[in-house]
Amino acid sequence: TGSFFQSQYHGSDKVWRNTAFNGHYVVNALGGYQYLFGGKKNKTKRNSVAIDFKMTGAGGRYYTPIDLTASAAQRQEVRIDSRAYSEKYKDYFRLDLKLSYRLSFRKITQELSMDLQNVANIKNIFRKVYNPRTNSLNNEYQQGIFILPQYKILFWFLSFRPVFGGFDSFLIGFVTLGSLWKQTGSLWNCISSL
Repeated sequence: TGSFFQSQYHGSDKVWRNTAFNGHYVVNALGGYQYLFGGKKNKTKRNSVAIDFKMTGAGGRYYTPIDLTASAAQRQEVRIDSRAYSEKYKDYFRLDLKLSYRLSFRKITQELSMDLQNVANIKNIFRKVYNPRTNSLNNEYQQGIFILPQYKILFWFLSFRPVFGGFDSFLIGFVTLGSLWKQTGSLWNCISSL
């Protein structure tokens, strides 16, 4: 998918300026492949391994430049308001990759996956700030590569409902250890917290 746009505003000085979010474009690409295996002969294969990817590209955001001389004099960040949103950060790019293995039984399904976010470890600029200690401008970056392992368990049971005249399957259990990993930051803490 892709979007192309223009975002500007008209100030009291009658000058059209870019907004902070005028990146001009956003492009997304998704893809994946799943290989099925296992199960009995001539029946639906139950198990699978899969690889998925997501690519995102976007134009850099506009920002108001910092007046280094005025900032040094006041010992705090001072922006040049007359040049509001006149400079632009570098374009944004991110590639995510996910590897997963699913093992299915009659009433339970287990899935082990590894989600590699920003797998190329690209340094996308979040913002530019003034550092009063060094009297210089520093870049703050968005999160680099992040590895998120996940383990899911799905439980199923059968219940008879005469209204519909048959058996229906309902999902009653869902456990994700990946969120624990993200909160604790280590596999040992993840395991010990269970």
